[in-house]
Amino acid sequence: MKKKIALIGNMNNNFFSIARYLRDRSYQADLFLIDELDHFLPDSDTYNDDYKEFTFELIHDSYSFNNTISKVKEQLSGYDYIIGTSKVPAVLSENKIKLNMFIPHGQDVFSYPFYEGGHKILFNILSFINNDKLIHKIFWKLGIKKFISLYDSFLLSKNQTKGLKSTEVIISNNAGHIFKSSIQKIGFKNKLLTNRLPIIYTDQYSSKSFYSFQKTNKYFNVLSELKNEKTMLLFHHSRH
Repeated sequence: MKKKIALIGNMNNNFFSIARYLRDRSYQADLFLIDELDHFLPDSDTYNDDYKEFTFELIHDSYSFNNTISKVKEQLSGYDYIIGTSKVPAVLSENKIKLNMFIPHGQDVFSYPFYEGGHKILFNILSFINNDKLIHKIFWKLGIKKFISLYDSFLLSKNQTKGLKSTEVIISNNAGHIFKSSIQKIGFKNKLLTNRLPIIYTDQYSSKSFYSFQKTNKYFNVLSELKNEKTMLLFHHSRH
């Protein structure tokens, strides 16, 4: 029996593409969204609503990590393999769930693990209280509201680093100096693979739903006319 896989996060709709490729190969691959921007939702990268059968929202607190532990554990129980991106290492680390594979998009390796604000000693002590909402209330009552965002950034950094260090595999197509130096600073010593991943699900462009989309989409008709006129068409490579 093939493994049951959870993919968490959908920056640039990358994991939505990977989930579909895995499902085509008979894996039970489910996509969990985690604080995604609207243009990173699956309906921005498909021509049907089949994704609703395997796409879910990961229930967690957007600003503090340790208030919804039981819900995260409940949602991810039963999965044989967990793949994450963005702040997923932090969320899973706080929930004491092992991340099997991490696929970074950039700042989740370059920035998240490295807290650059002040009050590190204070924040580290407060983090052992394990009640972020209580800490927020204290900062609010003391009139130091700016500490709330600083404290949350500190927690993200601390948990992201901890989560990344325990991740089994990190896979990325970025083998540059900044990426490698960031990984070294984090202290990651497990398997690091450099590989390119399928960020576009090409099979959908030969589907019936795509051909139906062509007939009704005004932009497609405009582009078709320009192409027929042999006009040079230049597209930006970004999928943002």
